[in-house]
Amino acid sequence: MTATTALALVATLTATTPELDPPIEATATEDVDTSNPWVAIGTTALITSAIAVWAFDAWWDDGLGSFKFRDEGAFGRDTYAGGSDKVGHAFSNYVMTHVAIGIYEALGMSKRNAVLWAGGATFLVSNWVELIDGFTDYGFAVGDVIANSAGIGLAVLMAISPTVHDLIGFRISYVPSRDFLENDKSVLKWINDYTGMTYYLDVKAKGVFSLLDEDPGMLRYVQAGVAFNTDQYSPVKRWEQRRRNFGVHVGLSMSEILRAWGDGDEGVEPIAKFFDFYAVPFLNFTLMTDLNSGEWFVNFGIANRFEAPL
Repeated sequence: MTATTALALVATLTATTPELDPPIEATATEDVDTSNPWVAIGTTALITSAIAVWAFDAWWDDGLGSFKFRDEGAFGRDTYAGGSDKVGHAFSNYVMTHVAIGIYEALGMSKRNAVLWAGGATFLVSNWVELIDGFTDYGFAVGDVIANSAGIGLAVLMAISPTVHDLIGFRISYVPSRDFLENDKSVLKWINDYTGMTYYLDVKAKGVFSLLDEDPGMLRYVQAGVAFNTDQYSPVKRWEQRRRNFGVHVGLSMSEILRAWGDGDEGVEPIAKFFDFYAVPFLNFTLMTDLNSGEWFVNFGIANRFEAPL
């Protein structure tokens, strides 16, 4: 499962599991586990089976063969996605771990147990998919396992540490690329539409001021960090035009804006939670450089569109 499908999953589940990832706090209520282990096991098995059916239909319909490794080159210039696939793996597993925590908590687990189950289940399922890939033409990619694990680790760290939860964020901005819109569409082409994606690793001003024990005031709505995207690698490759773009961004947090606007309104929280994962176009100002050519430009929150060269 890649970034856009994970985002679609969280968009669906936030409506029924609004508290996906509040950090662990040592309270008696949260330590109480009322879950039935067989229900938890059955739910995990059901979700795993659904992923397996989808994966066989999407990727493994040609059958399995002998096991082989595949070196995809991580973030190299001549890789098929320029590195966006690796960030996508990390983001997808980051989102799925948060969603899984919410599911297990809804089943009655304590926060601590939900985090342990979610981290473990997401690790096993995502890397089981990578293992099966080793018996197909895709091959087993160690880089994918590393990226999966990094996303899971960040989600678990955020869940167990209030400081990290308030300080760090990980989001995707996605608007379908022109190539995707103008050509045949399928789920596989959608999740590989990397030209339409930008990833943001955020530092939240609200969390920084919290560390300093200061009131952030209006700065609570600000976040900054690093951003990465690729262009013309996927879904349509134009080798002479391909770009790997990396830079720094500053922008507004739609989540914090909504929470301030709907303070105390439980109906607002699921919507705000979605924007913890999705970066709204035009709310982020990003100074980027193309790692392939060295050229600099400014991006306004839509991957590879609305750019201004410098």
